[in-house]
Amino acid sequence: MGKYVVPWEIDRSRVPVSPKERGPAWSLLLEVVNKDIKPGIVKDWGALVGEINGYSIAVGTEVEIGNMLMQYAPYISFKTHPVASVAQVGDIIKKTSGRPSRFRLVCRLGSASRDGHSVTYTRVYWPRPTIHVSGCPAFAATKPRKEV
Repeated sequence: MGKYVVPWEIDRSRVPVSPKERGPAWSLLLEVVNKDIKPGIVKDWGALVGEINGYSIAVGTEVEIGNMLMQYAPYISFKTHPVASVAQVGDIIKKTSGRPSRFRLVCRLGSASRDGHSVTYTRVYWPRPTIHVSGCPAFAATKPRKEV
């Protein structure tokens, strides 16, 4: 079973002009959505405020999702996007890079020159916040500056 993000949009040409006719149409839509939520195919559903579109989070096989979406045709159109979990993305990264899925988030703070040597200061934000000094043995031996 997969998890899918399903953005949806109502066909504007089929929306009644009269507010008295629109109310029952929205009520019918919500009844059908609630029927999909009860068995657990739809995990989350929402309409964008002031618009005639929204999103749904659905869980199931391709056939289950397809059958669920077909009951709304031709009044609502959908785009279906499969979603990967954090663990699945980690596996993808591990297999494509040939390495474990650990990475470092690094920001270059600046550089300086001392005794003819250039030095680069970098801050590592992940996995452990630290400041590194590289390029000059004299700088590396000095005490690192305090974080601001």
